[in-house]
Amino acid sequence: MQEREQTANVIRAYKDVINTRTKSKASIIADSELYAKRLGPIIGGVAGKLSPAVGYACADGLTVQEQCTVSNVAPFTGENLHPGPIPEANMYLREARFVNRVSAGTAAMIKQIRDYNPEVLSPAFSMPAGRTDKDKVRHAVLYSTDYRSSLYSLMVDYLNSRILMRYDINHLKMLMLECMHLYMELYRIKGGNSFTSDLTSLDMSRILQNIEAMIQYFQLAQNDKLVFARWDIIHELRQMEKHALGAKTDIIDYL
Repeated sequence: MQEREQTANVIRAYKDVINTRTKSKASIIADSELYAKRLGPIIGGVAGKLSPAVGYACADGLTVQEQCTVSNVAPFTGENLHPGPIPEANMYLREARFVNRVSAGTAAMIKQIRDYNPEVLSPAFSMPAGRTDKDKVRHAVLYSTDYRSSLYSLMVDYLNSRILMRYDINHLKMLMLECMHLYMELYRIKGGNSFTSDLTSLDMSRILQNIEAMIQYFQLAQNDKLVFARWDIIHELRQMEKHALGAKTDIIDYL
């Protein structure tokens, strides 16, 4: 009898713990809608799909290999960024680490982008009549400059001005693709038909770690031309980081 009572107490305690980690579907839907709305203007997301010009440009030129490693994006740590010993007080730089790997879902999305998939790239950015949705996407990739992305617009301006180099751009492209996939997952979840995601808490932790590493990179950039531009990029990355962190803690951690 006593053993049964102890077992019942353990079960009750376990249920109490589980209850603190549960969240109503209505709250998950509301939070998904909120963070999708906030991420969209940064990465070029509109109505659950992506600007073809931005999505394709980010996927183009990145080489995703086995285990989702991006071979032409170099990993780095805080020690690589700092010319000497890192001060003890600079915790963010000491912990900075950029991993050149994307989630499996992002890798799959990149393949769909390269195939001009209208389920990922929005055909609404191309207006010629008499075309299939895939043809409209291909046309938009070739001719549209409607980015709908505050970060990508900066990347284009600073690349054309030779303020950003290809090295910088590829790292930023990788981050944008990860957050594009997050945006699409959030938009799908907000529809209320599915409360699962192929993004895990570990995936989100890596994405956040990579965003912070790039912020540290731009803060320490030695290129004189970059001094005035880097704060615009850091601002965009901070916004991306804030909304990705919110999506992780309020949604992905509960799925």
